[in-house]
Amino acid sequence: MQKTRLITALILIAFGLLGRIFINEFIKIPNLEIITSFSLIGGAVLGGLYTLLIPLAIIAISDVYFGNTSILYFTWSAFMIIGLFGWFLRNKKSSNLKFTIFMTGMGIFSSLFSFCFFKRSSF
Repeated sequence: MQKTRLITALILIAFGLLGRIFINEFIKIPNLEIITSFSLIGGAVLGGLYTLLIPLAIIAISDVYFGNTSILYFTWSAFMIIGLFGWFLRNKKSSNLKFTIFMTGMGIFSSLFSFCFFKRSSF
């Protein structure tokens, strides 16, 4: 079980890195952070230490490629909080329509949260 969770975490980190680099470098869509969804998925699917490890690994490794500024504390902490949103979803597992709507809302809230958090930190 632990080995499966580790492999899943490594796959999420790899796809998160590739997605972030691809979106920022080749598609050039500003402020579209794929890390938001991978943070949410990591917390919801894996939980535990992976809740914080997945977003931190993706952003730390990709920041080596992109470089970073003094707002790194804001960006890193925002993605960790989004991972905690995912962990909250993990504790609310259900397969009904209400849960699906709740999970969709949490995804939208996570995106808005990171956008507002980053916008405020850039002032």
